[in-house]
Amino acid sequence: MGKHTKLPVKKKSPTNITERQPLEMLSMDLGFRPTRTLGGRKCYLVAVDFKTGHAWVRLLRHKGETFGTAQLLVKKLKTQFPDLAVKIIRTDGESVFKSNEFNQWMDQMGIDHFKSNKHSSYQNGQAEIVIRILDEMVDTMIFDSGAPRNLWGEAMHTSCYVYNLRPRPTNKGLISPKEALTGKRPDISHLRKFGCLAWLHVHKVERKKGQPKSIKCALLGYADDDAGGFKSKGYRLFNLESRKVVYGQHVTTDETRFPFK
Repeated sequence: MGKHTKLPVKKKSPTNITERQPLEMLSMDLGFRPTRTLGGRKCYLVAVDFKTGHAWVRLLRHKGETFGTAQLLVKKLKTQFPDLAVKIIRTDGESVFKSNEFNQWMDQMGIDHFKSNKHSSYQNGQAEIVIRILDEMVDTMIFDSGAPRNLWGEAMHTSCYVYNLRPRPTNKGLISPKEALTGKRPDISHLRKFGCLAWLHVHKVERKKGQPKSIKCALLGYADDDAGGFKSKGYRLFNLESRKVVYGQHVTTDETRFPFK
């Protein structure tokens, strides 16, 4: 008993992934941050498609929101991709993933639930790897821009957005997760540095004569990344005067200046 060690882990054949269809298997896990966001979020749910590597992130106030959030995400994927179906969800041993309502819902949906064994996080490695990558991207964005730590939620949405646009080595042709899932090559010409200075144009019907034609802001992300629960063209910005998150399409940026610093 004193010399007992862990057994070697057999690596699965690559065909287990390459033969699957997009969205057939999702890996889900929870990530946590030390600071609450402006909206009071403390943790987040990450879902990753095994086939394409595409990731989704949802901010949560507490772990108890995991079940409802996972339900809405799967429902949305079913609506957006009616020809594809989620058949397997892989999670770790987190209690929220072992609840009766979570398992009953998956039984009703016809989804198999694969749970990793205790102290075997590698069995849910996809989501764990993405969480580590996103956390590192968030920390880099916050440190580099000088943004306050309670804006980590904005940085998290932007990190996930950029993550899905970057080439993925395991995708055929080094295409991005976004292209692998949708079949469309994404345009990245609109990408800007997180936290850089941005001027939001104020439409003439929203200002009086003599008032400024633009508002000084800091760029937080992109309006089509699901962060606000909706999609639109343009950017997500932090109004430096009102201290609120705003959206706008007519934006001029200066990537050499960072107003949070």
